[in-house]
Amino acid sequence: MQWRGEKKGAIPLAADQLITGVKLRTAKQISCKIAGKRFLIKPGDWIIKMQTGWHKLVNVEEIEAYLTHRVRGDLIVFDDVDAMGRVKGHTFDSMRTQMQSFTLQATTSKKKEKKGKGAFKK
Repeated sequence: MQWRGEKKGAIPLAADQLITGVKLRTAKQISCKIAGKRFLIKPGDWIIKMQTGWHKLVNVEEIEAYLTHRVRGDLIVFDDVDAMGRVKGHTFDSMRTQMQSFTLQATTSKKKEKKGKGAFKK
């Protein structure tokens, strides 16, 4: 039910469109791009969208500022990286009234052989 004058809540971020290039680095760490910025992510990491772009909340004070609404923005919380390379988490809108779960499949990162000048020939 929607009250007169009430605005419909913002739809949470579509993680599969926002988070790209998900690669498994270790058993519990991934690298990915969020809006073109590369991040190293592990379970429990929080990424917030601020006016200057996406940033990882790295200490308790930053997380507390977000929880007490001193800092606002869309949020991505990474919950788990399982043995199959599935990344699980949640996205929240800036007011934390809308939440959406997501699961993304990470690829394994394999380095390509160096070609060209100075490459070792077999």
